[in-house]
Amino acid sequence: MFSADEHFAGPDPSQGIELCAVVEAMFSYENIEAILGDADFGDRLERIAFNALPGTLTDDMWAHQYDQQPNQVKCTRTDRQWSTNGPESNLFGLEPNFGCCHRQHASGLAEVGGEPLDGSPRRRIGVRGLCSQRSSYRGRQRNKHQVGGGVGLPFDGHVRLTVEPQSTVRFPLRLRIPAWANGTTIQANGKNVVGRIEAGTFYTLDRDWHSGDHIDIDFPMRLRVTHWYHNSVAVERGPLVYALAPRRSGPS
Repeated sequence: MFSADEHFAGPDPSQGIELCAVVEAMFSYENIEAILGDADFGDRLERIAFNALPGTLTDDMWAHQYDQQPNQVKCTRTDRQWSTNGPESNLFGLEPNFGCCHRQHASGLAEVGGEPLDGSPRRRIGVRGLCSQRSSYRGRQRNKHQVGGGVGLPFDGHVRLTVEPQSTVRFPLRLRIPAWANGTTIQANGKNVVGRIEAGTFYTLDRDWHSGDHIDIDFPMRLRVTHWYHNSVAVERGPLVYALAPRRSGPS
């Protein structure tokens, strides 16, 4: 994503980015996608959620960095290419530098999974977030409809959604197809859906829904190489950006 160590710095990976900016960008993309219906913002949200957010946290989430760098190979106290931040800005700690990241970072997980359903006055429901969850939506008759299921992303491309309306009801269900998922296949109750499934858009299933109906989606997760700042490259698979594990040399 963009760099912003307090000061907006464009695409330079050495400039770093504050953890608060990571979470706030996720919040912005979630709301922009809901307002505009543009699937690209869902892709941006998931790339941040599965890479930049966990990349700046310890596994138990008890420590984090104030500033992270996508091309970082070590965490040390030294002068770096920051705008105004100090030399310790990428060290891990419980509450390094400022308390805002410490208080806000956990909300990032809610941005990717908290609002997966987008209801409209035309009774259209959009499944925007592709992570394991169960969410509810109330129709015109105040009946409570649920959509949920198990999702293998980001490590597996298979998604199963189960629709559980209180009674049989017809509504369009919009499914976000990520831009990287060319060749996606969708089955409703074991039968292939009709129509073109285009990556980077929403596919709409408009039908009568019964309790227990299920949708199986298979997203091809092919390896691809993308080009970034100053002729740098990244290896990506689905929503994941791969990283090299630095090897220790000499005494620990």
